[in-house]
Amino acid sequence: MGDFIYRFLEWPPDLNSDSLSKEANLFHDSLDDNFLVQHITTPTRGNAILYLVITDEADMLSDIEDIGKLGNSDHNALLWNTQISTENIKNRQQVYDYSKANIAAIKSELQVIDWSHLFSNLPVEDCSKVFKGKLQDLEAKYVPKKTVNSGKSKPIWMTYRAVKAVKCHHKIFRSQYKDPEHPACKKADKKESVATKQLFELKLAQKIKTDKKSFFAYVKSKTKTKVKVGPLTDTQGHKTGDSSRMVEIFNNQFSSIFTREDFSNFPMLTNLFQGEDHDKCTTIEIKLEDVRKRLSALRKDKFAGADDLSPRLLKHISTE
Repeated sequence: MGDFIYRFLEWPPDLNSDSLSKEANLFHDSLDDNFLVQHITTPTRGNAILYLVITDEADMLSDIEDIGKLGNSDHNALLWNTQISTENIKNRQQVYDYSKANIAAIKSELQVIDWSHLFSNLPVEDCSKVFKGKLQDLEAKYVPKKTVNSGKSKPIWMTYRAVKAVKCHHKIFRSQYKDPEHPACKKADKKESVATKQLFELKLAQKIKTDKKSFFAYVKSKTKTKVKVGPLTDTQGHKTGDSSRMVEIFNNQFSSIFTREDFSNFPMLTNLFQGEDHDKCTTIEIKLEDVRKRLSALRKDKFAGADDLSPRLLKHISTE
């Protein structure tokens, strides 16, 4: 934060404007190159933006307000809220623990099911529901659940060996409070923590092509601010932060841009096909090898899709 005396007339600046100096252009390019965000968009002296507030996260500042001139100064004072930390809310939930799943039992039960009998005289949609129900029943039967905390109990890079070294340091501190900087334990604690973090970050970088999710989750965990939705303003100009009301506002906005078709006046279609009946595509052939190839390409770290079937389960049974 400071007075950078570049006399920007607007932000983001018009880089083709003659009023912008070469130094101001270079300064703006430097901010972009270093992924920094400048937050002040209103003049702070006359018609120029002299005071700039720069952060490395777009959501670190909020409610920026021009409160007018300070005393006899011809510079405007600014007021804003700064978010310097986030609160981790612990939320315990139960998830399937596939590391202890009995995949062999699931495969055995799938092999004895008479699918032809189950699917007989059923439309495609009902067949899909029956198949989904069978898989979910087997998942609930042979895959145990575990309770996890969504809040952070320790850094994701920290191994249990590093945790043990930190606990040792804390134990020595409590037992020998007259000498809080115990050399042996403090050195082992710091050495183990640094080595563990470096190894974790190295593995993330090496596996970025196959496991992008873990990489970006770690990057997101290092940010000081969390992006939140809302508050939103409805069509009557009322602001709201209520989740259900914001969902209605989004839904109304999205539905308002849909094209409304005139179902009373359908255009006449022109038959473009000039071949014989045997040339028409009347059946679609789906090969078993194609289905297995698609299932084997599923990523285990992804969430279930609209069908609510776990990719890990589908990949395990892809050969059945």
